[in-house]
Amino acid sequence: MPGNSFIPNKDMELQAYAADFLAKITASPATYGLLPADATAMAPYVAGYTANLNLATDPSTKTKVTTMQKNVSRVQIISVIRALARRVQANNTVTAAAKIALGLPVHSLVPSPIPAPVTRPMVNPMTFTPGGLKILIVDETTPTKRKRPAGAIGAQIFSFIAPVGTAPPADLKQWAFQGIATRADFQLHYAPADSGKEASIIARWLNGKGETGPNSIMTAVPIAA
Repeated sequence: MPGNSFIPNKDMELQAYAADFLAKITASPATYGLLPADATAMAPYVAGYTANLNLATDPSTKTKVTTMQKNVSRVQIISVIRALARRVQANNTVTAAAKIALGLPVHSLVPSPIPAPVTRPMVNPMTFTPGGLKILIVDETTPTKRKRPAGAIGAQIFSFIAPVGTAPPADLKQWAFQGIATRADFQLHYAPADSGKEASIIARWLNGKGETGPNSIMTAVPIAA
C-alpha cells in the first residue's frame, strides 16, 4: 500500500477490499456512523469496478477501451471509499475496533510530545551590506537543505559586537538577542558605529514549548564599513 494508504494499490486487492467494505457497512451501517443509504449509493460503484476489472483482465475481452473503463471505475471507487472513510474517522462514536474492521488506521487522540532540539544550527554568512548581514541557518545533520529539525519552530539568534580579536563572553545573557529565525534566511542589522568591528554570531534551535537546543559553533564576521 504505497504512500501509507489504507486502500490497496493492486486492482484485485482493491476490488476485494471494496467488496468487503461494502458488505460491512451494508450489514451494520450504524456501527460505522453511516446510513443505509450510504451502502446503497456505494453498491453500483463496487459492481461497476468489479465488472470492468473482469473485462480488463480477461484475455478475450481485454482491450484499450476496457482497460480505460476499468481505470475510470478504479478512480471512482477509490473516491467513494475515501469519502466514506473520512466520515467514519471523523465520528467520535465509532470504536477503534470498527475502524480496524474497515481497514482504516486508528489515530491516537493523545498528542505526540514535542522533543527538545538535540542538534545544532549552522550559521553561514551570505550577503554583506553596509550595516547589515544576511545569514543562512541550516541544521548540522542536513547542511545542504533549508529545513529545521523536527519540532523546531525556529532558531534564536545572538550576536556580540566588539573590536576585532576581542573574545566574546561565554554567557549568552551578555550577548544581544537578534530575534528568532523562522526561515533559513535571516537579516542582521548593525549601527554605523559598528563598522570595522567584528560580529560574533551564535544560534540555537527553539521548539514550541520554549525549549532550546545546544548552541551552534560561533561564527565571527567582520562588519563591513
